[in-house]
Amino acid sequence: MSKPPSNPIQKRLEKLEGQWTAFIEQPEARILRWFVDDDSLQMIQLFVDLQSEPVSEIPDLFVEFKTDFEQPADFAGRLIASLREQYDANREEIAADGIKTDWVCPKYSSAPTVAELVNVLVSFHTSHQALAEHLAVVLWPEKTPKAALWERWLAELVALRIPPVIRFVVVDRKQFPALEKLAESQPERIASIDPALDMSAAYEQIVSEVPGSSPGHDFRQYFVALTNAAGNGELAKAESVAAKAIAVATKEQWFYLISAAQMALGAAYFAAGKLDATIQCYRAANKAVAGKDDVASKKLDVPTRMAEGSALIAAEKYGDAAEVFQKAAVVAAGYKEITSEMECWRMAGWCHETNGQPAEGWDCGEKALVVGESLPQAECDMSTVPYVGQMLIRLADAGTHKKRKSEIEDRMVKLLGPEWTDALEPGAT
Repeated sequence: MSKPPSNPIQKRLEKLEGQWTAFIEQPEARILRWFVDDDSLQMIQLFVDLQSEPVSEIPDLFVEFKTDFEQPADFAGRLIASLREQYDANREEIAADGIKTDWVCPKYSSAPTVAELVNVLVSFHTSHQALAEHLAVVLWPEKTPKAALWERWLAELVALRIPPVIRFVVVDRKQFPALEKLAESQPERIASIDPALDMSAAYEQIVSEVPGSSPGHDFRQYFVALTNAAGNGELAKAESVAAKAIAVATKEQWFYLISAAQMALGAAYFAAGKLDATIQCYRAANKAVAGKDDVASKKLDVPTRMAEGSALIAAEKYGDAAEVFQKAAVVAAGYKEITSEMECWRMAGWCHETNGQPAEGWDCGEKALVVGESLPQAECDMSTVPYVGQMLIRLADAGTHKKRKSEIEDRMVKLLGPEWTDALEPGAT
């Protein structure tokens, strides 16, 4: 692999390569748990993608599964099906490289167990062991699995007698860790690694090395410095470079970039607990783009309003937040952003309820449910519609709409099925 020493991205890929090698050298370890933030997550994906390229020096075969995890009982079978589909889809390409494509999947039951999955993976590796020392099975569901079920399935997996040539890879996000307890209970079997890639420094180095003196170049430098300072809690530096970024964007009339800089500065204030300053930044972010005709500004109109509403909630200004979310819902409807419209009505309803205004809360909740009922089923299944139903039932129990509780329950069952309450996370609203 070509390894230019000055390339900050390449340096981080080399670091991940070293972490992978260290994991492989642990004789009892079977699962690598990369414990990542959002920026590192992108680098892990790049690392995995590169392993299928000729430039890779890692002597292992990586097979990535984006298969969504819904229930432990059917996940093994769905992984087996995905492996067979991937193999069949790439059979001609594999054969063109002079590699035999005569692997035959061993038989398994109609509802395959985790042990049967491992047996299939061992068979697959055995058929290709001349090409790869290890088979790396990357489990990367596109939808975030429910933490308890995901942990339970991985616990069953790691308890099996898995040959050392088979290794599994999972990512666990720092914002929503799901596997800490399991990893702590199985330190020899599960290797937890924080990649510690410091991507903010990488991005700043990349921008600083790009030649140029245009306004766009200057803005990029200031903006990267702003996001890095915000991420590192350097508020004074964030304020300084934000002012420079906003000045450049204002002079050039780059309204959406003014908004982006205000949002980044607002996030820095929020992290520092300065809620009034946060609210002012988010208002300024929306003011920069509201009513503008360019596509980028239109895309930021609703999110900036929602950010202000969330900051007002953090400041416990529920009445003001409700007003902001209601206006945002109307704007979202104008842009035909249905999911955002539904979420804004839901949040407005919750704010009214929290502020002791159940009638207003009910009205907004009903509007949210009507919009939710218009969503395509796939989007509805992944949305916060269950919380709309929960709020309306809560308000019905507490107020003058008790007679409508059964109606709401019926509509929720029709929309999401009889088990719709299973999607509710304890303590969430």
